[in-house]
Amino acid sequence: ATSMSVYSIAQLGRMRNVTHSVILEDNVLLDLHKSLAAALQTETQNEKKFISLRDQAFYDGFLLAWRDFDKNLTQAKALARSPELLALIERIGTLHVGYQTLFDDEAALRRTGTPYIASRYRMMKEDAVNTLAEALRTMHAMVQKTIIGKVTRLNEAVVQAGNVTLAVTASSLVLGIVISLLITRSIT
Repeated sequence: ATSMSVYSIAQLGRMRNVTHSVILEDNVLLDLHKSLAAALQTETQNEKKFISLRDQAFYDGFLLAWRDFDKNLTQAKALARSPELLALIERIGTLHVGYQTLFDDEAALRRTGTPYIASRYRMMKEDAVNTLAEALRTMHAMVQKTIIGKVTRLNEAVVQAGNVTLAVTASSLVLGIVISLLITRSIT
């Protein structure tokens, strides 16, 4: 009975750790993914409006969304546990800086009135945004895969705990019957 209690406590601790990991890390990463995607969308909207209208308010909106993206990316980096996810988050950061650089270069050309090939910048920015969006989708898929793996391991632990409980219960029952037979036999 004591060994069963120790085993149960260990299994419950393991289950608690896995559920805390899913709730406090993986779900937060999914929320950060949503925030990153929303910030990127806001950035692209402001970038396009600024290039078209040259209104400083849209440039400021871009910078505000860029800071939100960067803040959320820093939080995601702090929560990432696997080297693969961490590498992907680093790549997302690099892609994001590349997109901002393209926008800043084009914005500087627009402000100074320097002639340039707008379609070239538009295509490069679209490619950068598409690559960034694909990396964000990959991040989402990786986090979901991690959650599924943890839930699967949790289920396996529950099944294993049930099997051990059955085995201990059955052996205790058999031992109880054997002891009662021995006691009955020694009395007679």
